[in-house]
Amino acid sequence: FATKSLRNKRKEEEKMMRLWIICGFAVVFIFAGMGTSLAYEVKAVSDGAIIKGKVLFKGEPPPPRIFNVENNVDICGETRQLKEVAVKDGKLADTLVYLEDVKSGKPFPGGGNEFTGTDIVARGCAFHPFEMSSFTGVIGRNKSMTFKNKDPIGHNPHTYEIAGRVRLTVLNRVLEGNGEFKSVVKLRKKKSRILKLECDQHNFMHNFFYTIENPYYSITREKGAFLLDQIPPGNYKLVVWHPTLGTKKQTVTIKAKESKTMTFEFSD
Repeated sequence: FATKSLRNKRKEEEKMMRLWIICGFAVVFIFAGMGTSLAYEVKAVSDGAIIKGKVLFKGEPPPPRIFNVENNVDICGETRQLKEVAVKDGKLADTLVYLEDVKSGKPFPGGGNEFTGTDIVARGCAFHPFEMSSFTGVIGRNKSMTFKNKDPIGHNPHTYEIAGRVRLTVLNRVLEGNGEFKSVVKLRKKKSRILKLECDQHNFMHNFFYTIENPYYSITREKGAFLLDQIPPGNYKLVVWHPTLGTKKQTVTIKAKESKTMTFEFSD
């Protein structure tokens, strides 16, 4: 009887194990379906609205950081400046203005329904996101970062996921002179959005990136201006983010064909 009881117990355990496996697969398929349904979708926006405006800075901006160059002085120079807060006539550059929660609307740059990746050119001992001299850029979660080196010297791109006060290495790889490579951005924490880029060979090379899920973003230049167009009517959260000055968030209601002008201000 003891042997029969043990066999029955094992059969029950095997039956429960099969049920757990089936349930596990079901959960995976459900979440996979959710992921597909929540993906950004390109749709024609016939009644699209516009949000435009400027980002300002009040007060005295901090002075640039000065670095004494230790490596490749013949290429990079003896000293370098890093202007983390770039202000001209009260206008703040390098600020991202991003509209969250947009599920469908205009296509991403390039015409597709997803962010294709971030291109970064190393030139003149500086990283240039999308070929632009900018302290601030954008990335996509699980999307590629492509590094192209136009310098004859090597660099060492080192990226960190910023999670509160914690910095988690995402990428640390040698970029040969005149070389290139591609890597996928894999952030470990779901709520992480910020990625810091440095060069382990040249400590004055710094950039920040913000994770986006839709094409409704704009990065300010020296005039502090931003423009978001073809916005579908709805309620959204507008994020205004500067890598060192912080984040401002505001809920906005967008009406059909509306043109909304907004101004944001940071201070010292």
